[in-house]
Amino acid sequence: RDRTVCLTPKEFDLLYLLANSPGVAFSKEQLYSYVWKANGNLGASTVSDHISSLRQKLGIHPKNNEYIQTIFKVGYRFADAYSFNAYLQKNMISRILVQIMSNIVER
Repeated sequence: RDRTVCLTPKEFDLLYLLANSPGVAFSKEQLYSYVWKANGNLGASTVSDHISSLRQKLGIHPKNNEYIQTIFKVGYRFADAYSFNAYLQKNMISRILVQIMSNIVER
């Protein structure tokens, strides 16, 4: 899939945080606190909306729990390192991430 994916700064921050901590589950409140730098108790639906948008832009079906995983009653995590490496080989995500980073406007 040789295509450019345009992400908002918050979508990129979510992806960056999750991808840099493969296998680590974050609650929606933690993600909101880290990415929005605000009280996490108010942002659960915001995080869910951004994860949904991120999955859609990356072409990841929500039922496909292989990459961005929904952890029931916990939150989200990026696939463990083994799954992530398989994803890199299969979809060449590194090229996509480079394109994403090059297209993000200065925050």
